[in-house]
Amino acid sequence: MIRVMIVEDEKPALDELEYHLKKYEFIKIISKHQNVKEVLLCISQEMPDVIFLDIDMPNKNGLQLSQKIKKINNNIVIIFISAYSQYSLEAFNFFPLDYIIKPINEKRLQKTILQISFIFQQKTKENTIKNNKKIVKCFQKFEICLNDDANREVKFPTRQTKEMLAYLIFHFERRVTRKELIDYIFGGIEDKKNINLLHVTAYKLRNLLTAVGIKENQLLISGNYILKAADGVCDYIDFIKFYNQTPLIDKENIEKAENIIKTYEGPYLQDEDYIWADEIRTQVELQYEKLILLMTDYYYEAFEYEKYEKILMTLIKYDPLNEKGYNILLNYLMKTEKHDKFIRFYKEYEKMLKEEFCLKPKSKFNNYYRNIL
Repeated sequence: MIRVMIVEDEKPALDELEYHLKKYEFIKIISKHQNVKEVLLCISQEMPDVIFLDIDMPNKNGLQLSQKIKKINNNIVIIFISAYSQYSLEAFNFFPLDYIIKPINEKRLQKTILQISFIFQQKTKENTIKNNKKIVKCFQKFEICLNDDANREVKFPTRQTKEMLAYLIFHFERRVTRKELIDYIFGGIEDKKNINLLHVTAYKLRNLLTAVGIKENQLLISGNYILKAADGVCDYIDFIKFYNQTPLIDKENIEKAENIIKTYEGPYLQDEDYIWADEIRTQVELQYEKLILLMTDYYYEAFEYEKYEKILMTLIKYDPLNEKGYNILLNYLMKTEKHDKFIRFYKEYEKMLKEEFCLKPKSKFNNYYRNIL
């Protein structure tokens, strides 16, 4: 998702641009501003990727404002908008991506959007961590791992520092309030002591990330407690982004799905006792199951039966109580007459039902098992 800010003092022009931009699903308009004075403060808080900036505004020239924006974050992409073409030559001395004349021409805007899309696709590729190793792992053990030959684990200075990172990761790309952090991490009492402790913890966390060599284009925590991570940095964030953007699995995304599934090494924050994480852990397990089942549908329809079988075994490995997984796998093994594997997984299934639920397998599985013995 590309985060866009619009700075335009004329409301009709602002509304028109917003209307056109909302047609693109990969663009998220995070804020709109007619008052130039508030823009610089909001940039550091909201961390936009792209700013559509009007040039001719009262009290502040857009060209001058763009210089100040670049000093805050040189990576922000600026597109100038103006009702006058006379500024265009001077405007390009400030290295914008584009210059658009008002009123907005939809086809002309589309060309700009394609440029933006291409730039951020390239940035995503550049920011993807090599070897598919994650810097921050949330599945099973929560840890920061240095991506070096030794694969060293980073020690957190305090328990609160570790939990703050975990909480911000869960709420990635969303502003987390001071009250939330104090409620969940510092006992819920918003007094001077806890507010000071919160600031100290945030300071220690940012220092830790810098000290271990994590760059801002990989993982960034803003002053407003918004966490952003590049693709390939955090297993949980990659998983959730892919899950939310993938209603079905097809030949275009199956390879990425396979890579995402490989990063799931166990339940979300399994070794941590954070109260806020319990419900999320269950939700992620259901999302993991749904993604696996989407992949089984694809493999079956594509006649990739070996992968179909393997992915079902993966589901059972990480969720031994998953009755749906057992049912689908046993049905497949019956149909393909793979007797040895059927016997093995039937016994596991029978044992699981007996110990966990005091139940027996379905009669069709039981009868088939007895017939092939």
